[in-house]
Amino acid sequence: MKYALIAGFGVIAFASPASAVVTSLPSPVFGWGQFGGGLSISNITVQQYVTPSGAPSGAIDVVNAAIYAPDTSPGDGDPTVACNGGQSCALIGNLQFQFALWRGSTLGPAGAINRVGATVFGGFQLFDSVDLGTDFSFLQIYTDSGSPNGTIDGGGFDGKVNSGIPRYNPDPGSPFGGWNYGGTAYQYDFFDVPFDRPGIDPAEDVLFETALTALDPVTGAVDILADFTWDFSTLDGPAPHDFLTGDPITFQNAPSDRLLQLYENSFPTVSYRNGIAALDITVPEPSGLAVVASGIGFTLAFGRIGKRRTVRSRR
Repeated sequence: MKYALIAGFGVIAFASPASAVVTSLPSPVFGWGQFGGGLSISNITVQQYVTPSGAPSGAIDVVNAAIYAPDTSPGDGDPTVACNGGQSCALIGNLQFQFALWRGSTLGPAGAINRVGATVFGGFQLFDSVDLGTDFSFLQIYTDSGSPNGTIDGGGFDGKVNSGIPRYNPDPGSPFGGWNYGGTAYQYDFFDVPFDRPGIDPAEDVLFETALTALDPVTGAVDILADFTWDFSTLDGPAPHDFLTGDPITFQNAPSDRLLQLYENSFPTVSYRNGIAALDITVPEPSGLAVVASGIGFTLAFGRIGKRRTVRSRR
């Protein structure tokens, strides 16, 4: 059973007056209520982060992906690199995400562990609005014991971003709480905190696939710029299954068949196009990125090259 970031009916306030907007994952011990009140996570205290193997010495993992696109405005002086077997690509932005596996309790900092899960918190920092426009979002699907064939994790045909996710606060300087990744540096943010309830929910793998997209302003197609997987599992320990393991963010060269098929079946009038392409050369991470914490760098390229189906399936 995967529990989502759901706002309670009739609750419109943030965490509390005079509470800071959260712009980066805190270190334990902390309450998810810092991210906003009235959510399915708001009464949970995170007592520890764990490693992928379940050791209680986990940390926040940070990944970056430089996003390139074919240069449609060669006269603007943007530096370019070779991509897609001979095209010229310009750097349009940086994708940055934090990931953590966590164990916590609804009974406070010293309470018995009764909630375990994962979190992703990040955003897309747009540098160049000419080549792909300004309409970016995130698709997400998951599989678990209740949805073994996968399901779309909320949002519309182009997924969700910013205010499409509960308690996003567009003003990082606001005294009314909520969340906003990286403050003003990242214009397109995403946040999720799925969890299981040990002793209540079945032991299971909960697997996610998340994709950064751009909406083509001419054709209305949804183009996938980057795609990554992440997961958590309660299968590796005895009852009540509060022992947690998982896999951090892993970038893929293409979206899975499952993600494409789920969105195509749900939104048959929309074209979903895989545009993740390789650079012809390896380039260093761009300087001057707004980095919330140190992490692993990746370089991806994007090109509107149509749909490809030769991709590996998620486990």
